Amino acid sequence: MAGLTYVMGALGFELLEGLVVSGGGTDHPLNQSLIVVEEGMEMLGVTLFISALLNYLRTEMPGLRLRLSIAPTEASGD
Repeated sequence: MAGLTYVMGALGFELLEGLVVSGGGTDHPLNQSLIVVEEGMEMLGVTLFISALLNYLRTEMPGLRLRLSIAPTEASGD
């Protein structure tokens, strides 16, 4: 599902954008809308993939613990 969503966004909407650009240019409002949908589908595909991967890890490796932390930033030499 994640791969299909990503590929449809990347390839499917890229083809539609090409048709719109050839007919109306890159500033055409429809082209701008297609770009938003394309990028949104790509981000959704990656998000679905990460979610599926984390779900797999949770079910197949129940003892696995992941820890994320943010390191403090160093003070700049003002």
